[in-house]
Amino acid sequence: YLGVNCYSMILFNIVSPLSPMRFVGKKICYLVKKIKRKRIKNISVGNIDSIRDFGWAPEMVIPMYLMQFLKPQDIIIGTGKAMSVKKLILYAFKYYKLDYKNFIIVDKKLVRKKERKKIISSMSNTIKLLKKWNWKPRITEKKFVYKMCENL
Repeated sequence: YLGVNCYSMILFNIVSPLSPMRFVGKKICYLVKKIKRKRIKNISVGNIDSIRDFGWAPEMVIPMYLMQFLKPQDIIIGTGKAMSVKKLILYAFKYYKLDYKNFIIVDKKLVRKKERKKIISSMSNTIKLLKKWNWKPRITEKKFVYKMCENL
């Protein structure tokens, strides 16, 4: 009505080396690197069965930019891929050529009560909207973890 274009974005676990340490994707990769350098002996974790949609932030900025060329609307930005915290841990230790079983302590005190087990984005509409720019998430799962590890 007033000529204001309004867009709304929902972002799913978008992580980069610049993210705060409370983000599990960064935290795990950073702590495994410290184990590799023998600065710490182990990592205490909570629910490793949680499943999330982990996206590489530099890649996720692209749809945010492209959104301005679409009519104003809501858009979901994520990868649409499910990865458990356990898999994240496995990939991080694999990157540093370590066996995670020797360094992980599951601490029940760190398990969040009422935490949703699985949070994944539905990317079909977003990919359809951005098809003319050929954008879709390409850095997922193992690639995501390796990028985090090499950029910390």
